[in-house]
Amino acid sequence: MLVVYLLPIIILTVFITLLVLYKTNTSTSNIITSIKRVAVGDEGSSEPGYIISYDGLNWIRKTSPGYDIGYGIGYNGSNLLVSVGGVLSGSNTLYSSTDAQTWSLGTDKSFNDNINSGGAVVYGENTVVANRWVAGSKNDNNFNLLTSLDGLSWTSVTTGTNLLSEVLSIDYTAFGEEPVWVAGGVGDNSLIFSSDGVNWSVTTGAQPTIDITAVKSGPSAGNPASKFWVAVGEGNTYYSVDGEAWTLNPDFTYPGGGSIRSLDYGNGLWSFCGNVGIDPIYYSTDGISWDNALVDIPDVDAITISYGHSLWVLGTSPQLYHSTDGYTYTVATGDVIGVNANSIKAINL
Repeated sequence: MLVVYLLPIIILTVFITLLVLYKTNTSTSNIITSIKRVAVGDEGSSEPGYIISYDGLNWIRKTSPGYDIGYGIGYNGSNLLVSVGGVLSGSNTLYSSTDAQTWSLGTDKSFNDNINSGGAVVYGENTVVANRWVAGSKNDNNFNLLTSLDGLSWTSVTTGTNLLSEVLSIDYTAFGEEPVWVAGGVGDNSLIFSSDGVNWSVTTGAQPTIDITAVKSGPSAGNPASKFWVAVGEGNTYYSVDGEAWTLNPDFTYPGGGSIRSLDYGNGLWSFCGNVGIDPIYYSTDGISWDNALVDIPDVDAITISYGHSLWVLGTSPQLYHSTDGYTYTVATGDVIGVNANSIKAINL
């Protein structure tokens, strides 16, 4: 008789236990199978390099998009990657992917020149103007900006089309305010901006006298609800509170005459890397005052740095490193030796 009374309780207990186990295993499976980072670049001799990681620590080689060298990669925050690269012939420079493993060629427009090359790409999401992808060309002979609403079909920008001869970096921010895209590169005025991603103008304030290799937006240290911009290049840094008017940072010069190559923001920290060998990485909490990270890595050329999923990842020639604090770095594992990562992006696909 006791068994009859206890049987429903036993069945319910077993059911709940199995349900908990199922949800736990499903959650674990999602964590394991979700790609957290991708990196594009080259392996020398016009051989493209493309690697992915499920945790940012261990990396796996994958078949790259159809270009000869990867320069930039963008992510819309949910379900689409767009990558730009260079080809020795043809115009296959823009690719998209929904799984970070299979790639489709963009349509309608590409970067056409005798050195076909896409240099940078970014996605901007806002409530003021249309959500928009913007991609820039890394050509020496012709400047192009392309825009897309879906990351698949691209059109040429017609306003401000000759302001830069090369686009090396693009970023975007809204922070609940007016949207702003900023592009940096090579030209008489090496910083340009746009409020819609279509019409572009030269920035105001201090005009950089150097090539701008990286530009990044993030929250202001004094007011996290407000935007803040940092741009870096050949030895100098600039900053802006709106992306339009810029100020030269007079208190910092990259040592040894080196060039700053890449810049990112994450978890209250700005960080950039460059090619000065034993002191390649600097960090800042406000984007103005910079300190050397004193990382224990070989005397190498640091190419790119990226933050996401509580982890910094540094790409050098030819190795990857990772850090949880932005100050101390550990060498990555996996099939990465020989891959020169030009761009690393934190994703969740």
